[in-house]
Amino acid sequence: MPIAGIATATGLTDEEVQRVFRDIDQKRKTTEYLHLPPELAADVPEIARALMT
Repeated sequence: MPIAGIATATGLTDEEVQRVFRDIDQKRKTTEYLHLPPELAADVPEIARALMT
């Protein structure tokens, strides 16, 4: 959807809409690592079975 259409629909200026999209992009980049699977330095026997299922 064009920025002008979003601005009109939300009552924001084009610049405010662009700022919102930049903010969302930055937050996605900043928290990307939270969506990755854990990286273990060594096997953990207590959870080995849980990871295999």
